[in-house]
Amino acid sequence: SINYYKRAIDLDADNADYKYLLGDAYYKVGSLVEARSNYEKVSELNPQNPNIWLDLSNIWFEEDQVEKAIICLNDGIKHQPDNADHYYRLSVYTYNRGLQKEAYGLLDVALKMDFNRHNQIFKYFPDLKHDPNILEMIEAYKI
Repeated sequence: SINYYKRAIDLDADNADYKYLLGDAYYKVGSLVEARSNYEKVSELNPQNPNIWLDLSNIWFEEDQVEKAIICLNDGIKHQPDNADHYYRLSVYTYNRGLQKEAYGLLDVALKMDFNRHNQIFKYFPDLKHDPNILEMIEAYKI
């Protein structure tokens, strides 16, 4: 599929959807550098794409570039301030950097925005299930 996406991009170089699909294809085969390059292009062409900032930050996170993942999501929040997923993911990355107090604040924002999506934090950082403060915050929003 990579070759087909490349051909489509040759025909329409500024098509963010094609570049996004190419980035996904590269990601699926483990070519993170190529995936990141395409995702970065999409973030320029279509910063309102609901998943681009999450996917791009995820690559940085997988490459142990947590600071870059945090910067990426902060950029995403500038473009999509109402996207709760960005705040959930940013809370995970921030927690991972050892900034628990800041992570709790971000989690609080995310929980207020969309409580129902809170389980995704455990997907990215399962150890959060052992933090009593996080569990307490989630429990407080169940009401």
